[in-house]
Amino acid sequence: MSVGEWIGTFGVAILLLAFALNILKRVTTTSTIYLTLNACGAILACLSSYMIKFWPFVILEAVWAIASIDAILKKQIFQKNNTLVICLAFSFMLLSGCTSLQEIQCTGVKGFKVNQVNMQLIDADLFLGVKNPNTVGFSIYRSEFDVNYSGVYLGKAKLSKRVHIRANAEEVYGFNLKGDFKGANLVDIMKIVGGAMSKGNIEVKGNLKVGKFLIRKKFPINLKEKLSFK
Repeated sequence: MSVGEWIGTFGVAILLLAFALNILKRVTTTSTIYLTLNACGAILACLSSYMIKFWPFVILEAVWAIASIDAILKKQIFQKNNTLVICLAFSFMLLSGCTSLQEIQCTGVKGFKVNQVNMQLIDADLFLGVKNPNTVGFSIYRSEFDVNYSGVYLGKAKLSKRVHIRANAEEVYGFNLKGDFKGANLVDIMKIVGGAMSKGNIEVKGNLKVGKFLIRKKFPINLKEKLSFK
C-alpha cells in the first residue's frame, strides 16, 4: 500500500470506530471522544484524498473536519483537555510529514560477487548503492529485483532482512541472487560458466521497499550498467 492509502485506511478506521461507539451507545454524538475521533478521521481522510487528487472527498472530509473541530471548540475542549488537542495536532503533523518523503535513490551497481556457478545454478551477491536524501532515517524492507546479464536472466536478487539507512546518507547493501538458468540458452550458460562473458551489461529491475513505523512506500528501480562478471 502507498502512503496515501495507509493514511486513508487509518482515517476511515477512526471514523468507523466513532460510528460503532455511537451505535453501541458508548458515546453520544456530542461527547468529546466522538467529536475528536471524527475530527482525526476526517483530517486523515481529507489528507489521503488530497494525495490521490480525489477532490470531491477532499471537500467532503474537509467540511466534516471543520464541523467536528468547531463543535470541539464550542465545548471548550482546549481549556478542559489540552492533552487531547496536542495529540490531535501531533498526529496530523506526523502524517503530513510523511507526504513530503523524498524519493530514495539507487545510485548504481557497486559490485557483483559470484559465490557459485555451474550449468544448473548461480549463487551470487549483488551490491547496490542506496541514497537517502531525507532528514530522517528509514528502514529498507525485504525487496527483490530481477537481474539480467548480457540478455541472460540470472534470477532474483533479494534483501534477506530489514536494514536501516541513516538520514542524508548513502550506503551499499548486498542482495543475494539465486537462479537456475531456467529458459536460458545453453550456449550462453556455457559462456557464463566458462568466463567468456566476463564483461557485459547488467540490468536490475524491481521495487525498493522503504518505510518508517507503519508507513511504507515502493520506489521503482531500473538500472542498466556495464559490469565485470567475476
